[in-house]
Amino acid sequence: MVMYDFAVRDEAVGSVSITSATQPASLYTVYFNKPDQIDRFIGPSASSQRSFINPVSDNGNSRLDESINTGSRELEVVSIEGPSVVVNGSASQLVLDCVYHLTEFDKASLVVKWYFNRQPYPVYQWIPHNKPQDFGLLKGRVNLDYVVSEDEYSKHRALAILTPTTELSGEYTCWISSFENEDYKRKDVIVYAPASEVSLSYHKPGADRVVVSCRAGRVFPAPDIAIYRSSPAADRRSVLEGARVDSRHFSELGYFNISIELEAFDFELDAETMFECVLTIPDTEYRVQEKILYLPGLAAVTAPVIQLNLHKIEEA
Repeated sequence: MVMYDFAVRDEAVGSVSITSATQPASLYTVYFNKPDQIDRFIGPSASSQRSFINPVSDNGNSRLDESINTGSRELEVVSIEGPSVVVNGSASQLVLDCVYHLTEFDKASLVVKWYFNRQPYPVYQWIPHNKPQDFGLLKGRVNLDYVVSEDEYSKHRALAILTPTTELSGEYTCWISSFENEDYKRKDVIVYAPASEVSLSYHKPGADRVVVSCRAGRVFPAPDIAIYRSSPAADRRSVLEGARVDSRHFSELGYFNISIELEAFDFELDAETMFECVLTIPDTEYRVQEKILYLPGLAAVTAPVIQLNLHKIEEA
């Protein structure tokens, strides 16, 4: 049994009990003896409050055919629109648009907040008819004049981050609320820094073996690196196992340096072996590769440095 109080314009007139064994809890038909006095119906929580108009007569009583929401979500975040991957410093602003649906009952008390990495305090807040505010990590880094819609209850719902950089990689939460309801959605955003250089080389510590090295610098977030070998004659490509990877995070500078080194004996290799170094950043389309040809007996060789224009950018 669910107890509801209902109010009238002059005085409180009592309460009504609603029970249903067969109908969903979100839909009831309510009867009142004096509908002309009813101002609004107030359920056990603010999410059940509704206004009633034009009651209909039924067997001498007045019936209000109104769906009373006791649990369904009417205020809803539909989606967060915007890129999932951005290159460090490449965009003048990154816009994350919180697309939501709201009812007339939500408008008077609507609040839009954005959170970063599930921290307890918002980095952005907007209440309709007020100027947006930025806080914490995004203080001074949000375009507070950005308007995504001409609708008064949607115009500043989007988070417009000015010149996004790597420290702003993370999870963004759009949280909307009213006296009636609340909802949220989350979106991961990667702001990555391409490697400033990638170099591939080999040297021979002995006449019968070779050490292949690949290095990349100033990349973010933590990349993956691997060395492959292929044979032009056999037309095959395989990853070389047993390589030693060294990844170092310079947190104060906001980037990683990474290297991989592999030793192989000449008898394990083909007469012509192509070594290939591949650098990638997880969850992006960023990929850099460099190749170097190894012929047993040749002196040490260093491949040319790969420049930034060889990376690929994912547009979400």
